[in-house]
Amino acid sequence: MPRVRLTSATGGWISGVNGTRRVLYRLQEIVDAEFTLVIPRVSWHSLRHSNATILGEVGESLKTAQAILGHSDLETTLNTYTHAIRESRRRATEKGAEVLCPVVPNFGEVTAKSAVN
Repeated sequence: MPRVRLTSATGGWISGVNGTRRVLYRLQEIVDAEFTLVIPRVSWHSLRHSNATILGEVGESLKTAQAILGHSDLETTLNTYTHAIRESRRRATEKGAEVLCPVVPNFGEVTAKSAVN
């Protein structure tokens, strides 16, 4: 896959965090000018929180997230940077309900046979 290199108005290379930020801000200006859609600016720090949360969601260990984020204390990663996702909470609740009440049918699902009756 070819790499794309962006240049500034003066012809210099745009690279690194500053370059990425400049490109994202410019894209936001274009979107704001063309549409009424407003994209909230996301800080790099917010992306750290998202990264930790997504790593937890896909099943990576907390130690892996800790190493990636560069934390010396696992508690910081767990209590500050990882967040519960609504879908995960719903799945966990359903799993708990299956363990506690295995004989109770799930009335949320309608089968073809029950829909006919």
